[in-house]
Parts: sequence; structure tokens; C-alpha cells
Amino acid sequence: MIRPAELYWIRHGPTGTGKICGWTDIDCDLSMHDMLRRLDAHLPGDAVVVSSDLKRARRTGDVFSKTRERLADHRDLREINFGDWEGRTPDEIAAQDGTRSRAFWENPFSAHPPGGERWLDLTQRVANAIGALVAAHPGRPLVAVAHFGVIMSHYMHVRRIDREDRFRQIGSPPTIETLSLSRFVCDADGWHVVSLNETFDTEPQSAQANRT
Repeated sequence: MIRPAELYWIRHGPTGTGKICGWTDIDCDLSMHDMLRRLDAHLPGDAVVVSSDLKRARRTGDVFSKTRERLADHRDLREINFGDWEGRTPDEIAAQDGTRSRAFWENPFSAHPPGGERWLDLTQRVANAIGALVAAHPGRPLVAVAHFGVIMSHYMHVRRIDREDRFRQIGSPPTIETLSLSRFVCDADGWHVVSLNETFDTEPQSAQANRT
């Protein structure tokens, strides 16, 4: 039986590298304090917080753990492993490995970077990790701080986009910006997407008015 659950996905802070990071353990910028405060206000106070074990997600998760229970970092919430493409820009990869690059971006379910993961591998490990975390903390909202590919893979899993033909049906994949919030819920019918890529760059006008 599926227990009701709330899942709050957050993408980590910006890295500013312009390169494919994947499993590369780089830091992020968390200097946008007002944005972080507004994002924090949209998270339930009784949630448990978990993050990928990569620094950019781990440090972002710590921001939302000051008044919430913090779980151990979870390796299975890492970004997709880009193998030999780690640390290179998309343009560099396209210039040096154009055929394989096109195959991966156009057919992510069957192709994979050299030495890296398939999209299906990522999707399965993320779905398994979230299922286990929700089961281990019944009745508690879960805030999960992770990466673009992780959040997108779970979105596609929930939408049952599990083949390349279905992937192409949605057109351009939606954006998952850094420090954005995506909310999913699980009920007796399974997982549902409530919102995707909510951003908090500016304060709502009502809140601004209350401050004047």
C-alpha cells in the first residue's frame, strides 16, 4: 500500500562553471540570502531534509536544515555520471565527440556518455532512493536537495515518460533552475506533479507591501 507523501525537490545553488559537472564535486554560490529565505518559507517546518552527497547539494541542503531534521547525505541522489565528459563544456564535447553527443541528448534512454550512466540507470536509482526515504519517514514531508538530472528523471518517472518516443512527445524538456522548488505528492493512485521549477528571485508584491 502506498502511503501519502509530500516531496519537495530543490536544485542546488549555481556553480557558475558552464561545464558538465555530473559527479565532479564542486562548490556552489549561496550568497543570495533573500532568495534562500523566501524558498525556505515555502517548505514545511516538520520536513526531514536529505541531499546528494556532492558538495553543491550538501551545502544547499544545510541551509534548509537549521530548523529541520537533517538526514545523512544520499549517494543515490547524485547527478547523472557523465564519465569522460565530466569537466568539459557541451560545445567541447560536441566538437570532439559529436556523434555520441547527439545520440545521448537525442536518445538518452539508450545512449550514454563514455564511462558514464544511461538515463534509465539514473531514473531507477533515484526512484528507488525516494521510495526508501519516504517509507523510512512515514507522514513526514521530504525535502530533497539534488541536481537537474535527478529532479528531471523523477519528473519523467512520475509522468511515465519511460521511452524515447514518449520523451519526444513532450517537446523541449522543462527547465529546472538552480534554487528552484518542484513539488510532488504521492497518494493511493501514485505520484503526481504539483508544481515544477518554482523560483523565488523576487518577493511577492503582497509581501513587499507589508514591509512598507
